[in-house]
Amino acid sequence: MAKPVYLADGTVDCAKSKCVALTFSGGPGPVTRQFLQTLEAHGGKGTFFVTGAQVSLNPDIMTAIAGTGNEVANGTWTQPDMTTLSEADGTAQLQQTNDAIRSSVGSAPTLFRPMGGHTSPSVVEAGKRLGLTQILWDLDTRDYNYQGDPDGLTQVLMGMQPGQIVMLHDTFVASAQALERAMAALSDKGYAFVTVSQLLRTRAG
Repeated sequence: MAKPVYLADGTVDCAKSKCVALTFSGGPGPVTRQFLQTLEAHGGKGTFFVTGAQVSLNPDIMTAIAGTGNEVANGTWTQPDMTTLSEADGTAQLQQTNDAIRSSVGSAPTLFRPMGGHTSPSVVEAGKRLGLTQILWDLDTRDYNYQGDPDGLTQVLMGMQPGQIVMLHDTFVASAQALERAMAALSDKGYAFVTVSQLLRTRAG
């Protein structure tokens, strides 16, 4: 079974490995810890698009995300539909979240995600002005539909392909359970779980 190939700095060589980027929206919150434990158990890293208004309410969880090598990204302040906001309000959603993240973990994010994938050229530009690259996803698990059916969600997750960005929410216990099962099975198939930034570096190359 092909195993991930590692570079000299200890990171996965995604040019030679089956890398996927697991992303999480909706947190930080109490359930986030389960996702962090699952990632750690399988040697994986994820990207957490945090909701700015929740950052200061969960300082210990923010520290746990960043302190374990996972990526903190901007999930807007209150998760509005960014396409319905004025330029000033849209910018504020991102700027406030950037500020909260910087205050919490000591550095500003470089990635953002508009809630629900609702985007437009002006939303992308608002992010760029703040040094943020918009990230959507390749596989939307629609995990909110599987909260009574973690086995069904596990099957969806088993369909992920190398090179994909996968969308989950770190607010659902059933999603954490499904992810644990899928990561265990996919790890056995040689998959590696990396941050979005690491995956993008491979795409850029």
